[in-house]
Amino acid sequence: MTSIKTITPKDFIFRVLSGVAIGIVAGLVPNAILGEIFKYFMDYHPIF
Repeated sequence: MTSIKTITPKDFIFRVLSGVAIGIVAGLVPNAILGEIFKYFMDYHPIF
C-alpha cells in the first residue's frame, strides 16, 4: 500500500520554479550552440 506524501506550499513553489528554470535553459542552450555553429559556417557556404 502506498501513502500520499504531502508537500508544503514553499516546497511546491520551489519545485515549480526549478522546473521553469530547467525548461528555459533547455530551450535557450541548443539555440545558442547552433547559432555559434552557423556563424562559423556562414563564411563557407551561402545557405548559412
